[in-house]
Amino acid sequence: MIETDRPSRPRNRQDVCDFQVIGELKDDPAHLLLLGDDGRCYAMDALTGDLTVLEPDDSWALDAIENASLRLEVPRAFIA
Repeated sequence: MIETDRPSRPRNRQDVCDFQVIGELKDDPAHLLLLGDDGRCYAMDALTGDLTVLEPDDSWALDAIENASLRLEVPRAFIA
């Protein structure tokens, strides 16, 4: 198990951000493109769980599915 200094549980619903997986990096499918409930896009490294805000460009392959099949809840403290 990886030790982190991140909080293990969110305190309340305001501390959590919901995400939909909407794509992946064309050259590295282990990097997912997420749409947050705040309307911003995020890159997620599926191997480390690291999240960063980004503006998607042509390097991302978008899913053609209208409703994402995977939703993630991530404590906001985990987002860089």
